[in-house]
Amino acid sequence: INVEKYDCSLKILDLGCGTGMCGTKFKPMAQELIGIDLSTKMLDIAQQKNVYSDLKNIPIEEAVTIFSDIDLIIAAESFVYFGILENIFVGCYNSLKPDGIFAFTVEKTDQYPYILQLSARFAHSTKYIEEIAINNGFIILKSNKITLRKHYDTVIDGYIFVLKKII
Repeated sequence: INVEKYDCSLKILDLGCGTGMCGTKFKPMAQELIGIDLSTKMLDIAQQKNVYSDLKNIPIEEAVTIFSDIDLIIAAESFVYFGILENIFVGCYNSLKPDGIFAFTVEKTDQYPYILQLSARFAHSTKYIEEIAINNGFIILKSNKITLRKHYDTVIDGYIFVLKKII
């Protein structure tokens, strides 16, 4: 996403914002930046970064039902806590403005639709993500394999998806 293109005009919802790592990256695009997380300790750290307009201690499933007119929804490393994502996708679609963008990451698996890994984190297949995206009114603008992080000596592979709400 080209930051200069948006000139600080977007209303952004950061699902599972944690300590605010994404918030610092997306702040230049935001007129309003709302962070959502279940951990009050994480939200305290995010608050210290002074990039969010508002921080809410509510579940993602609730957040996507109470916010509206959102230009961009981001969810970096947040969907590892969910197997079934359909309700979240429906909520994101309803929260977004027409032509709004939904960008997120998932951990990689070839097992359809998803698996609960030994790490107690969910991984999702690209086929599953593609199906629920299309079934819920999105077009896929981008889908790239990426390295999400390193856990000790293990590389954690995943995907980044960028979806657009279609009317």
